[in-house]
Amino acid sequence: MNREQPQPVTGFPPAAHERQPPSLR
Repeated sequence: MNREQPQPVTGFPPAAHERQPPSLR
């Protein structure tokens, strides 16, 4: 979905959150 442009880092991208836990935690 967000292949054309990177997702805005407003906290943690949903794609990364689904693959692995956010580094913020």
